[in-house]
Amino acid sequence: MFVLQREEVEEASSIPNRQTWPVRISAFEADATTPAKIFVYHAGASPLPDKDFFSCVAGAPQMTELPEDSPEEGVPFYRTSTLLIYARSPSHATEFWNKIQRAVQDLADNLSLVDALALVETVTITPDT
Repeated sequence: MFVLQREEVEEASSIPNRQTWPVRISAFEADATTPAKIFVYHAGASPLPDKDFFSCVAGAPQMTELPEDSPEEGVPFYRTSTLLIYARSPSHATEFWNKIQRAVQDLADNLSLVDALALVETVTITPDT
């Protein structure tokens, strides 16, 4: 289970005539205090210098395959617990928030299925006579 928190970036609320709405989304484990590194970033993919590009909410395999917090040699992707977006309008921010919630729900569902697959089942098959 994950806990998501959405907050408007405070410094943006004081900008007159702003054209974007920065929104920070943070993910936590079920205890609501331990960061959950579920947001995948692509290092160096942003058009801005020295910035990374948000790619997606991690899938179940990426939770173990990708490094946390920074890329490793030969792997340009990594996972982190915070996502910052610049929405074009308040409604776009809400729409993005809803999509993130659905993607995180899919991740939680898939991780629970992975746990179910980890169980060992042994069967003996004999010929019918």
